[in-house]
Amino acid sequence: MASPSGPRYRVLPTSPCREQIRRFGERAAALDILPRFLDALRQIHENLSVHPVDWGDPLFTLRHSGIVVYHRCHDLLHVSYSADRDHQLVWVMEVKAMPGLPLDAGP
Repeated sequence: MASPSGPRYRVLPTSPCREQIRRFGERAAALDILPRFLDALRQIHENLSVHPVDWGDPLFTLRHSGIVVYHRCHDLLHVSYSADRDHQLVWVMEVKAMPGLPLDAGP
């Protein structure tokens, strides 16, 4: 588990992400894997709060703002986010189920 060594980032999921997480939670409950799903969410949130820049793999930098977009796979989920170091903010832009794992609804 991550240990904070400085100020924590504020994690802000977009509205579509919040809705997708809710749907994944319903699916996880139906599949009897809700504890695993909730643990994955807690770990993702902790890592995004403490060290988002080091935790994810950079994808690209937004030209005008200089903010970097990252992604990371963690257990059942794949998350895409951007991190603003100056303002200690993380925007979660997309959450997807890992292909072939229980939350993946398939094609």
